[in-house]
Amino acid sequence: MFRGANLLWLAFSATSSILLIATTQMISTNIPPMPLVWVLPLAIYLISFIFCFSSSKTYQRFHWIPLLIFAVFAGLMMFFVGSQFSSVIQLSMYCFILFIGCVVCHGELRRLAPTQHSLTLFYLYIAAGGAIGSLFTALFAPMLFDRVTEYALALLLIVIFCGFAMAKSSVTYRLGWAALVVVSTLSYYSLETMFNQYNVASTRNFYGYIAVKDIEVGNILERRLVDGTTVHGSQSLENDMGFESSYYQQDSGVALAFDYLQQDDALNIGIIGLGAGVLADFSRDNDTLRFYELNPAVHSMADKYFSYLRDAKGDVDVTIADGRLALEQRLTANESAMDALVIDAFSSDVIPSHLLTQEALSLYWQSLTQDGLLIIHISNNHIDLMPVIKAHSQHFKKQLVRFNKSGGTDKGFGSDWVVLTSDKRFADAMGVKSLHTSPVEIANNLVNWTDEHYSILPLIKFSL
Repeated sequence: MFRGANLLWLAFSATSSILLIATTQMISTNIPPMPLVWVLPLAIYLISFIFCFSSSKTYQRFHWIPLLIFAVFAGLMMFFVGSQFSSVIQLSMYCFILFIGCVVCHGELRRLAPTQHSLTLFYLYIAAGGAIGSLFTALFAPMLFDRVTEYALALLLIVIFCGFAMAKSSVTYRLGWAALVVVSTLSYYSLETMFNQYNVASTRNFYGYIAVKDIEVGNILERRLVDGTTVHGSQSLENDMGFESSYYQQDSGVALAFDYLQQDDALNIGIIGLGAGVLADFSRDNDTLRFYELNPAVHSMADKYFSYLRDAKGDVDVTIADGRLALEQRLTANESAMDALVIDAFSSDVIPSHLLTQEALSLYWQSLTQDGLLIIHISNNHIDLMPVIKAHSQHFKKQLVRFNKSGGTDKGFGSDWVVLTSDKRFADAMGVKSLHTSPVEIANNLVNWTDEHYSILPLIKFSL
């Protein structure tokens, strides 16, 4: 009996640790990065310890078991469709689920705590369980699972271990709990099957989860590259359909900018962020396109499952590196200035903030010709980047043109692109009034980002 209690000490401690780390990963994948955001899950984890061990009466199964049942099914919902909610709702739900899960784990540990003479062994087991959970999540989970499956697994394990902890309950109670385990497991299996039914390939590495899915859209079979929970490029498997359902349609901002640039004979263009490689399709025979992609898995998927890179007419090259570092190396090597630079880098639905600071834009202008175009993809479900872009246009004294295209079932993906440039002819050619000519509006809505300080709090969208 004592040995069984020892195993439950390890089990509950390890599971709460797995849930903590997995929740932090889910937050960092689906929610825009905020400084020290990881402190919030850690604080919740520690507060749950304090709450449960402050007194033997604070944790009452009668109150917390129903909340655990809610947390399990809410957690499964967030795991599969959480990205459809606003960042505020996501953060609130992840933290609430984490708190419930940790209180149950630590509350059960408090109920299983031995008498005073065995407390040293008890706390040693808790420490060992925390270490086991951390090692499992950091080392083994990425090798075992293509996604952050350990998040759903931790919730299911809490239910299972609670069943063992309540082994002395009535037969009816135990049968009901066994039914809960079966229902929650089948729910996960059903949702997982539905989520993966269109998968062609998937992988997980240090940078996250990448998948290729074949999905029928309007009776047309379309292949999509999905990074985390966000589509990062698509290609119709019907030869004559092109990419008209993607972010890069002919009336999108980047397509219009390329049309303008291609008045010249040959172009030298840099692109930070590869995706499926859709922009390679815009190249002509004499054009040079250089993609800079941080995640090697993205390049592997784009090269193997999409034809854009292979069929490109121009000279197309992919460099696996951080975009800023690669551009700094270009400057050091005195390579020729570019006619345009496209910033299309996302991690799931999150734009890396270091690519949008004043120092980053200063580097971009050094890499561009005098009238070069800086084209930035700012489509985002969770944050509004326009105040940052406006601040940069004013700071660098550049023309600013925005192309906001709504999406829909019959229009493909909506897209939001901005172009910064010193070329006044570009704004005139687009037939769009430059936002830089509205200094009052800009002055009232500026958010300055630098390498030393940036905050997304003023930019959060509180609804989708």
